[in-house]
Amino acid sequence: MSIEDQLRERIQRAAGEMSCPDDLYERVWKSNKRYIEAASSKRSRTVPDRRNFARRAVMACAAAVVLTAGVLASGFVSPAMAEALSRIPWVQNIFKFAGDMGLQNAAQQGLVNEVHFSDSHDDFTLTALQVVYDGTRASIALQLDKAGEPAALYSYLENGALKQLPKSQGYFKRLKARIDGAEAVTWDIGPGVDTSSAIITIIAVSDDQTRRAVLPEQFDLSLEVTLTGVREPFRFNIPIRKNTRNLLLSPDAGKSFGNLSWKLQKLELSPISTRMSLLSEYKAADGRVYFDLADDQGNIAGWIDVASERLPDGSRQFDLLYEPLPPDVKNVVIKPFLYVYEGPPANRVAKIDSQGRLIREYIKELEMTIPIF
Repeated sequence: MSIEDQLRERIQRAAGEMSCPDDLYERVWKSNKRYIEAASSKRSRTVPDRRNFARRAVMACAAAVVLTAGVLASGFVSPAMAEALSRIPWVQNIFKFAGDMGLQNAAQQGLVNEVHFSDSHDDFTLTALQVVYDGTRASIALQLDKAGEPAALYSYLENGALKQLPKSQGYFKRLKARIDGAEAVTWDIGPGVDTSSAIITIIAVSDDQTRRAVLPEQFDLSLEVTLTGVREPFRFNIPIRKNTRNLLLSPDAGKSFGNLSWKLQKLELSPISTRMSLLSEYKAADGRVYFDLADDQGNIAGWIDVASERLPDGSRQFDLLYEPLPPDVKNVVIKPFLYVYEGPPANRVAKIDSQGRLIREYIKELEMTIPIF
């Protein structure tokens, strides 16, 4: 059953099960009796029909349900209204329950735009339901239905791990994304709240081989989604608008130690993500240097995207995207590290800890603390 059908059914059920208080008739009558009698004495001695008055009160109760249905059916809901509606049990917010701290923040802070763009082929209907954009990444929540019932679109998270699904008809296969007609777009797809939903993330527009251009504050996003076993792709054209106030820092500071050095170019913080651009130079036999980002309590921000390009002079340009830092963070710590390997150079393998994570060796001499003003 599609989102619209589910919503319609639940609204109808709510209206059918809705019951006004048993004593509403008497309560309304008593609370307005003196006004009614005063008006009656001026016009005539005929007392208004109490049954008609009570009927109007019951209709007022039903109007609340009808109003909610009208707002949701309008195709667009403001972020503030979306947050209010998401508190109703039967209105789902995909971002709010996604395994992404930034998207959860967006839902909690009323930064999500409710939209409704859909396309149908071979009994499948793919719908874009929600959009959020902070100037660094745009995320779009998708929902797939087949003949009115939820259909498997993408794998889902189970106990923090991605649960792979068999790639049956309707499963995600390919995506083409364009920003204002340009095709050089960096994108990703991740799980939603169940198998019938997924989240598309648009990260950057490529302008050359070394650095990805910053996304514009507003643009038209064209998506062409191909699903397994469906002949025609699903197409959407979605207007995207930035609706966050970001903190941008350009400290132009760096660190050096031994054969390693790096220089911070830009740090941008929003409620949805943290973006860092830096230049690194190193001559390390043990492998490439990477960078973690921590708050002033030592909590490491999760990675969203890592991009780097080797420049002609041998240095490396990094464009790094992390989950958001706490809103009250006072300092940000940049923590360069190397992955730890074992075995001979030709056949070395990365070491992992007891929880299956790659072991990192942090380089204390290269760490830097950036104050947040």
